[in-house]
Amino acid sequence: MISSIDLFGCDKFATLPSSISRNKRLRVLRLGNTKLERLPSSITALENLECLDLHWCSKLIELPEGIGNLKKLVVLNLQGCGKLQGIPKGIGQITRLETLGLFVMGEDDENYAHISELENINKISRELTIHGIRHCMDPDVAHKECLKQKTNLQSLTLIFASDVGVNSESHLDGLEPPPGIENLKIVRYSGQESPQWMRMFRFRLLCEMELSDFPKLE
Repeated sequence: MISSIDLFGCDKFATLPSSISRNKRLRVLRLGNTKLERLPSSITALENLECLDLHWCSKLIELPEGIGNLKKLVVLNLQGCGKLQGIPKGIGQITRLETLGLFVMGEDDENYAHISELENINKISRELTIHGIRHCMDPDVAHKECLKQKTNLQSLTLIFASDVGVNSESHLDGLEPPPGIENLKIVRYSGQESPQWMRMFRFRLLCEMELSDFPKLE
């Protein structure tokens, strides 16, 4: 059976057949820069899949439930998937993951993963964007180091939800970057009080920091 399929850049490719699940030996599936909007739920049966590359799938809306079943995944590249509505619950089960690129906090907490699921994925490296962060997150996140221990992470972008009230209570301590971060970008933070790490973080290796759309920055 085929172990690798590369359809990157096939700009007319819009549907992945559900029969893809028959190829149990598939290890690499590259679908980046295509017109895919969804993946068939059957893809979660590819238990040997190590690489699912979806970067720059600009029309991708959602990932299938059960994505956490793909426990051998090392690459789940979602960089540039700007229309993605959220990450399904269970992403935290993919503890081998090294490349993610994008984590979207969906508006529906019942179906989408909470940011605390990132706590168990400590091998993430290179770049990560977290989009749609709510100021009033679960207070338990304040006691978790969801990002701090990801020492292979070089670039981090935190984008806050645009419709969050400015009076929302802040429980954002779990978003403290690792001390070796080189590039940090924080967008659209309108909370009354910044998290403690934002005020006290020691930028030892930081090369570039950008604060964008901070209405209360003094």
